[in-house]
Amino acid sequence: SGSWDSKINTWASKVQNFVNQGGGRSLVIAPLQEMNGNWTPYGCSPTNFKNAFKRVVDIFRGRGLDETKVRFAFAPNGWTSTGCGEISSYYPGNSYVDVIGISAYRWAGNASVYSVMGGTVDYLTARYPSKPIVIAQTAAWPSATKSQWIKDMFAYSASNPHVVGVIYFNFNKAGTTGETDWRVWIPPTVN
Repeated sequence: SGSWDSKINTWASKVQNFVNQGGGRSLVIAPLQEMNGNWTPYGCSPTNFKNAFKRVVDIFRGRGLDETKVRFAFAPNGWTSTGCGEISSYYPGNSYVDVIGISAYRWAGNASVYSVMGGTVDYLTARYPSKPIVIAQTAAWPSATKSQWIKDMFAYSASNPHVVGVIYFNFNKAGTTGETDWRVWIPPTVN
């Protein structure tokens, strides 16, 4: 609706100041990530999401911040909440998306790497074959098979020509939210 335009413009000014400092600075921005989940206040609304995403991109590009300075990531969750529609219903279009970044966590249990992220990567590459994919958020719930899952995840990612990067969520959320300790190495022992 435009009610957030002043805040988006303030943000764009700060980003512009950052990239204008030189040294080859650039960044990737993922507006309203995990929009296909019912846990976000903006989730489960494909039309509104697409309009908002495009508005953010248009404001940044209107300042001359093209894809050499700022790339925009379409960043859905690997699973869509029931009743929220398909991931593709949120896609704002090739001219607005530079990279696709998915969230794909192995929650409690022994789900394979393919069941956690492979199906989503296949789904997205079949629909948007020209877009690189970043596993933008991933981690494994602590278990006896966690170390092997992490090794398998990196092997899968390295072998898939569409996956260009992985960001591991190396954070302990057990103390802050009661969720779990996602870190690769959990002190005092190393898995």
